[in-house]
Amino acid sequence: MGRRTSEYEPQEFTRAHPEEFIRTWQGADSLRAVCTKLGMRKSAAKLRAYRYRKLHGVPLKLFDAGPAGAGATEKYWRQLAQLAADLAPHTKGTSATAPQSQS
Repeated sequence: MGRRTSEYEPQEFTRAHPEEFIRTWQGADSLRAVCTKLGMRKSAAKLRAYRYRKLHGVPLKLFDAGPAGAGATEKYWRQLAQLAADLAPHTKGTSATAPQSQS
């Protein structure tokens, strides 16, 4: 059984020069754009950016993670918790209620 691949996760490993990586990252509008242009896997690009930021102090921008990202409201997270509770299997000894907000 073969692993599913896409342009987001190329099969072949490619290595971009650090300057090329930084120029591409800073000029891109999404992580997908970085991966497509450099031929990198999503996980490799994210890890490389993380290391540049944390280990070397390179101020790379952060890409928006969508509605579940850091900017999501408390109400949104309560709705997600309720959805998960509604979809969870109901077995003895488990709670199917969403956590209550401590407002």
